[in-house]
Amino acid sequence: MNHLVKPTDLDKVLEILANIIEKPTNIQHSIRDKFMSTIEKTLRVLVVDDNADQANSLSLLLKANGYDSHACVNALDCVALVERLRPEVVLLDLAMPGKSGYAIAQEIKDNSALRAIRLIAVTGHGLPLDRVHSNVSGFEHHLEKPVCFEDLEKVLQSVQDQE
Repeated sequence: MNHLVKPTDLDKVLEILANIIEKPTNIQHSIRDKFMSTIEKTLRVLVVDDNADQANSLSLLLKANGYDSHACVNALDCVALVERLRPEVVLLDLAMPGKSGYAIAQEIKDNSALRAIRLIAVTGHGLPLDRVHSNVSGFEHHLEKPVCFEDLEKVLQSVQDQE
């Protein structure tokens, strides 16, 4: 096993790195494979919520977990941003000022160029009737706030597996 001692000799560092590249360990293979699969399968996700803190923090959390994530805090700008970004998934709050998540979903589904985008409701509305309404409106999943990140990841993984 190679060890570095301070002060570190640059030649020694280069030698250790060369050995790692030439003869990677199982752990290094695992890390490399996970990294490569993340690069190959990164979903582009748009988080739409009028609460800027919620939209931005969820978007940052998604980025930290390997997703190409963006946030939108203005419902009126949402469809234009969807047209520009072309995300695979839109996480959409249902109750926003200016335009509801249901209206945004309808605009996305009415646009043939955007129809394939997967819609996921992320909302404080959790009654059974709310779930039926979101399903009829074109949402594939309905997650209640506060969202459990593990549940969201399962949903995103199922979307990714279907891509």
